[in-house]
Formats: sequence, structure tokens, C-alpha cells
Amino acid sequence: MSCPEGSRILLDDAALSEEYLPSRLPARDDCCKVVEDSLAMIRQGRRPVHLWLYGSPGSGKTTVAKSVLQKLESQGGLHYAVVNCWERDSFYEILDHLVTSLKVFCAEEHRTSLKLERLARHLKGKPFVLLLDEIDKLSVAERARTLYALDGLGSITLICISLGLSMMHELDDRVKSRLNARCVEFVPYSPSELYEVLSYRASLCLASGSYSPKDILHISSLSDGDARVGLRTLRSTALAAERNHHEVIMDVDVVNGWHSAQKPTATVLLSQQTEDHRILFDILSRYREITSTKLWNAYRRHCTTVGRHPVAIRTFSSYITGLVRLGLVDCQRARERGNIRLLKLCNIPSDKYGIGAYPDCVERKALSPDNQLLSH
Repeated sequence: MSCPEGSRILLDDAALSEEYLPSRLPARDDCCKVVEDSLAMIRQGRRPVHLWLYGSPGSGKTTVAKSVLQKLESQGGLHYAVVNCWERDSFYEILDHLVTSLKVFCAEEHRTSLKLERLARHLKGKPFVLLLDEIDKLSVAERARTLYALDGLGSITLICISLGLSMMHELDDRVKSRLNARCVEFVPYSPSELYEVLSYRASLCLASGSYSPKDILHISSLSDGDARVGLRTLRSTALAAERNHHEVIMDVDVVNGWHSAQKPTATVLLSQQTEDHRILFDILSRYREITSTKLWNAYRRHCTTVGRHPVAIRTFSSYITGLVRLGLVDCQRARERGNIRLLKLCNIPSDKYGIGAYPDCVERKALSPDNQLLSH
């Protein structure tokens, strides 16, 4: 069944993003209760109980943690911060982000010991939770250093999120003993659970009557227990139906949506990064090719124009490294004096429903030592 061009099936794109925190978390009530009960202890003035959430991708770990933290903060008496360890993969970067975001006095001080001292003083007597998402992205040494130092402050509750428990078992016995984390496993969603999750999200963002339970069941069966894949497929399916001017979602739209969801778009990849990552990528998209120095200058001019505080040059370098690792940007040594890099946008095909499609031929790169950026 076709419909006029311009008809909409997907009414609210945000409700299908990984950053969206729904008011309901189907099939994760038990996990929510464990996290909430553990955090309730620090609101009662008791010693923090650290949490280690682990499980396969798309099993709801981050969504559950963020939802519970947001709920408890709204009730008062609890504050929290979230650090994605893919973006900040060292103890120094994590600590620097904390003292900056919390506006701790002397945050510009470079000495780690003084930063820790100021942070401890700032948090004294205040229940505070730090969520370390994708902590498996830290090396074993950086992971141990981060956890040992932050636990030593005595006033921070840590929530660590990883794919498996091996990331905790790799730690030195002294660190594991000190951390003494409560471990919570997130098993993959069953087909019926994922159907419930996707049905709820569809009710929030798709036009009434544009889909059937059969469509949601089909997407659930294709997603293999991974809610991230399911949400991407649901979004891609709705867009495929719109592109084909269908009034309702059809089987061919589901199939096309699933194939499209297997190649993350730049939009999807960047949605998991910071706003500054997206600004840098947008600038680079306009130039296609630019030196690291010129990108830094263009980024600072943009921040001045929009009244945004630019990140430090060290963080800028880390963010560019992250874009290279995602396969969105290529980095080569520029033919200029000094350690200047030439940054090029990877060959990402045009996509009217996203910034671009992740090409089959591009692998996510682990940077060689020569590519650990950047001199300006």
C-alpha cells in the first residue's frame, strides 16, 4: 500500500536512540531493583557499595544504570556523572573530566595528587556516583589505577559496565579486594522480552496504524536478543517504508531495515559520542580534508561563535583519536614541518537518512603509536 511522498511513519526519532531514557524498562525490573537498592544505601549515609554490571551488547546495562541514577537524582540527595571510557581511556582523562565538570576549585592544576585531594574535599559528605561505561576499553593498568584511586576517596560509589567479568578478574588482587563490587549480570533479551521492549518504543515514536505486532515480532526475531540492533532495525525499517512511500510497514521494509541496521551510520556512531565530537566531524565534513592545526583553529572559532567553551587541546587530540578509531576519519602525517597530521573524511556514501553509511571496506582502527595524535 503506497502513500503520498512526505507522509511520516517515524514521528519521533529520539525515542529510538541509544541515549533515550524511557519511563518504562520492560523486562529489566529485577536489574533496576538491584541497582536502586544498592544506591539507596549511600543515600542513608552508609558506606558505598560498588557495582559491576556485565553482559552482552544491547542487554540494557547502560540504560538501566542511567535510568536509576536519573530517578534518584530527581528525588534529591544524590548526584552522579557518566564517563564513557571509549572517549576517555586513561585515569588522567577521567579525573580531569570529573574535576572540570564538577567545577572543582583548582581543576586546571596538572598534578594528579592535588586534583584527587580537591575532588575529595569537594565531595565530602555528598552522596556521589560515578558511572564508568565501557570500562573494558581501559588497559588493565589504567583500569586498576582508576578504580584504586577513586575508591580511595571514600565518598564515590562506582558503577562499572563491561561485556564480561573477565575485565574485573584481570585486576590485581589488591584492587579487587578493595573494590569488592557487587556483580550484576545482564542476560540477552529473550525474543518475547525484546518484543515487549520494541513494542513499547514503537508506541512512542511510530504513527498509529503504521505497523503491526507481526512487524515487531519479525524485528525481534532478527535482532538476536540485542536491543541496540532491534532499535536500529526498527528505525531503519520505518525510514525504508517512508522512502518507498508505503502507508504501513511491509515485510520488504523490515528486511531492508535489518540489512541497513547492520552497517552503523555515522549518525549512530556519533550519537554515542560527545557534542564536541559531532562538532569536529561536522567541520571536517565541510572540508573533507584538513590539517590538525586548521581543524583546531576552526573548532575554536566555531565555539566562539556559538558561545561554547572549547575543550582543552589534550582532550581535542583524544577526540580526534576517537573519530579515527570509529573509522570515520583517516589520519596521516602531513607534509609539513612538525608533528602535524592530515585528517581526511573516510569514504562514507551519502545517505539522506543519516550522515553516511559505514563502508564495508573500512575497519575500525586501533591506532599505531605513530598515529597517537596530535601536535599543533
